[in-house]
Amino acid sequence: MLPSTQLSPTTPTVRMPTLYHSDPDAHILIMGDAGPLNLKAWYPTAPTEAIPPIGAALGVWLAQLHHRTRNLRSHIDNVTAKGIYRYAYANLATAFEKHGLDPAYARSVDEEFGSKLATDNVCVCHGDFWPGNVLVREQEADGSETLTKTLSIVDWEITRRGIGATDVAQFAAEAYLLDRFYGEKGLLQAFLEAYVGAARENGEVGGNQGKEEFVKRLIVHFGVHVAFWPSVVEWCGKEETGDLVKLGKTYIETGWGANWASAKEGLLEPVLGLLE
Repeated sequence: MLPSTQLSPTTPTVRMPTLYHSDPDAHILIMGDAGPLNLKAWYPTAPTEAIPPIGAALGVWLAQLHHRTRNLRSHIDNVTAKGIYRYAYANLATAFEKHGLDPAYARSVDEEFGSKLATDNVCVCHGDFWPGNVLVREQEADGSETLTKTLSIVDWEITRRGIGATDVAQFAAEAYLLDRFYGEKGLLQAFLEAYVGAARENGEVGGNQGKEEFVKRLIVHFGVHVAFWPSVVEWCGKEETGDLVKLGKTYIETGWGANWASAKEGLLEPVLGLLE
């Protein structure tokens, strides 16, 4: 389906781990070693200049995954994964209430957007696409001192049919958090610009839902992720976590209202290129 992608000989290769043996009855998989660190763990000490090429490579790879799987048999799906993926929407009200925001609004977000996850059917989505599921391996190229990087995409257990906007938004939200708290190394911008460029080359995004719905869902999902997950996985202190919840709500409002002027001034400005 999508064994690997590489933008040029000097840029990171993105691939799935090599599978050597599978025994479904014994629940055993034997795969090749994909590296000692995931991208989230590697990012804080990585050279700043190494991060944008990684973001770009991942953006192109993800766009190819979404494009190449649009016409796969749609009856093959993962209903359990759809339910799991709604978790942030279903529990958004808890984060809102904890930080002084209206939980009723959060519940309306779940009703409007969380409910759509059950019926989205545009393409195959990885389902948990974030830096923690990207393993990084560095090695010397052809005996030189130049390090090449291989990025392996792992943890496919909640892969499902869906809309690619959710994959993009989840990675974008986690990239934003890494950039914000560990040195502003440019992961978010590079990832979004590359995804948008590759998706535009591939043609229409969003399937029968259309490109405006795709961008709308992307911005809303970004907001939900930023508002909910930092209240569960600690990134910072309580006050700054509250700021993240409020920031997430702002993006939810921007996406839900299709306020492209507001989006143009924010972190997700590159995705507006999908509307052209």
